[in-house]
Amino acid sequence: MQVLEILKKNGTELYPEDLAFFEAELDTGDYPLEYIDQCKDLIAEIRNQKKHAAKPKVQDVIPSNILVDPDKLVPGVKPKEKTPQERLNELTHALNQMRTATNYKTRFKQYLVDHPEIDEAFIDQNIAVFQLGELESILMVMQLSEDFLDKYFSSLDADKIARYQLFSEKFFIRHYAQMDAEIVLTKGKNDWRKKENRSTQLDVFLRLKGVKL
Repeated sequence: MQVLEILKKNGTELYPEDLAFFEAELDTGDYPLEYIDQCKDLIAEIRNQKKHAAKPKVQDVIPSNILVDPDKLVPGVKPKEKTPQERLNELTHALNQMRTATNYKTRFKQYLVDHPEIDEAFIDQNIAVFQLGELESILMVMQLSEDFLDKYFSSLDADKIARYQLFSEKFFIRHYAQMDAEIVLTKGKNDWRKKENRSTQLDVFLRLKGVKL
């Protein structure tokens, strides 16, 4: 039997039982010692290769529904920074999971708190990913610039902006027709909602609009 030739040509395709058979053949057959040593060395090498190939990688044993970066599981290894596309894929996956939960809004707000990389710039680039309710939660949890609020004002909840966002008197005057002045001046977060902190310009504007709060 051409044992050595078979091992060289088909070694990666052989099963453990095949290797055991060839060892028995070498031990009982009429083969030169040098030939036997060559074959057994090759058998040991094939076994070693199969052993290493059978070890699962960290990426293979992590369930696909758990958002864990394998790099974070290795002590002393600094996690590599995710690309914008990787962050978007991770967010999309998380949103699909959260949207089926009964406490969906609470989980989404916590997700924003736990993932500071989901910042204004990221939201601006991926605004289409978020549903209306998610944009409302963003307004409640994050402080956004007036440039962002101006850009997407028609797509955002004006009452949530009035209640949870910090903005200037000029922004309020600019969007007065779309905002609830009572929310802005009684429940909002701006210091100038109190009469003693308002500018003369805003005082005059409110009097002209007939606002008495």
